[in-house]
Amino acid sequence: MEFSKSVDSVYLSHLSQQIQQLASDEASALLFEGSALILLAGYLNIACQLFVKLEYGELAISEGSALARPLKSIIPGLCNCVGASSLRELSLSEHINNIKVNGIAKTRFDFFGFLLDLQIKRWWESSNSLISVLYYFGHFPNAIKRLESGVLQEYIKVSREQAQEFLNCVNQRKYKTEITASIPKVEDWQSFLQKWDKEIFENLDDIDIERYESWFPEIVKRKSCLNRGATEKEINILEERLQTKLSQSYKNFLLACNGFTILDEYCELYGTNAIKWFIEENRQSAEIWDDGYDVSDEEYFQYGKHQDCGCIRGKYMKTTLQISSTEDGYVYLLNPRVIDSNNEWEAWDFGTKISGAYRYRSFWEMMQSVYQRYFDC
Repeated sequence: MEFSKSVDSVYLSHLSQQIQQLASDEASALLFEGSALILLAGYLNIACQLFVKLEYGELAISEGSALARPLKSIIPGLCNCVGASSLRELSLSEHINNIKVNGIAKTRFDFFGFLLDLQIKRWWESSNSLISVLYYFGHFPNAIKRLESGVLQEYIKVSREQAQEFLNCVNQRKYKTEITASIPKVEDWQSFLQKWDKEIFENLDDIDIERYESWFPEIVKRKSCLNRGATEKEINILEERLQTKLSQSYKNFLLACNGFTILDEYCELYGTNAIKWFIEENRQSAEIWDDGYDVSDEEYFQYGKHQDCGCIRGKYMKTTLQISSTEDGYVYLLNPRVIDSNNEWEAWDFGTKISGAYRYRSFWEMMQSVYQRYFDC
């Protein structure tokens, strides 16, 4: 998890606003970031209350998240600092704001304070991941106590009042069992794909053009990855061939653009003539993945960038819809076995090299993510 080295109240306020608006799994990832930053700013009691929310309740970090291990790494030392045996104890306390930070038990490393401060600052300047942040303090619990002296406050310009305001905002978040996005219309797809297409060709240099010409000569020649939109008749024929009804948002994509080429990935999003069930040409692979192993709902329904891509249900492979070409073991799939209230099919960015798939609630969400790999929003 990359993080900003320039942290102030504005940045923290932006995080809290996003936490209010996003679905639980995405909100918990941002809460993790905010909690870690407040811990590093030296406000241990407030950080504890925030970490409680990452252990229990709606915003709890899933076991299937890459954030679960660093969270568990920091908890023992943090609890020791505030005089509690567990975060559960803290969550039941009526006087958490009055807890005094106690001396931490003797650890396996015994640094002098000023040397430890220098080490913390040096580590901060060289670190580029909040996950490594918590691992560091998990292994050097003496350093947690030093944070209260404000050793990193020249980097993290957040006051105690601002940290408390962040906590208050998180506490005011209303529970949402599901945040359902509106179904993207044909015009939404047209606007998004036209922007994507424009950015692709504005960022090509001569080396890129030469490389892509051998793969996609027609696209490079006309300087467009777009195709004409499909007709309603073409989509009806496709649904009859597949013997299924597609989601409205995916049909809107096809109506906007009957196939799109992602040049950066040498990948073609199929048009109506090429879309097919994955098993048609990949039966052996689908059967290998259907090995009887299953994962819990808690592990599986973890979306967002911190999900464990290995936590997929192999039994779904036989019924996924292949919507792109396969390049270097990677392919885009739609999963009709997981459908939301808008009839959106779950979308998979599947790859043999990652031994699994990054999963998204919808095709629209997946395409937004792919776009963001290469271009800023």
